[in-house]
Amino acid sequence: MTTVAYQTDYLAWTNEQAKLLSNGQLSELDLQNLAEEIAEMGQSIRREFFNRMVILVMHLLKWQFQPDFRGRSWENTIRTQRKELARLLDLEGFSALSCEDFGTAAASACAAKPDCILLDLSLPQADG
Repeated sequence: MTTVAYQTDYLAWTNEQAKLLSNGQLSELDLQNLAEEIAEMGQSIRREFFNRMVILVMHLLKWQFQPDFRGRSWENTIRTQRKELARLLDLEGFSALSCEDFGTAAASACAAKPDCILLDLSLPQADG
């Protein structure tokens, strides 16, 4: 059975569980806590996706409706959130592309045939 307590040293517990799995010592695993951790990992990814989507939509709305306040910070936030959302979709097994203008998006979508396409309220070169 597990020698490191889940409640007292989480990092040591995770390392021990990984080693046990790698060595095929399945009967030694802390199955209850391991199952809870795996379920929590999935929820964590969903929460991160939702939070990043909220940040992206908020900045896109500010970009559209507060043009006098546009700046490099908002632009960087929008770019970062798009890339991180694509990364999270990739982690979940989806094909995701992130493009900054309509021409690139249209060409990339035709070539790559992604699982889903997320578009901004307006794209340079075309409103969507």
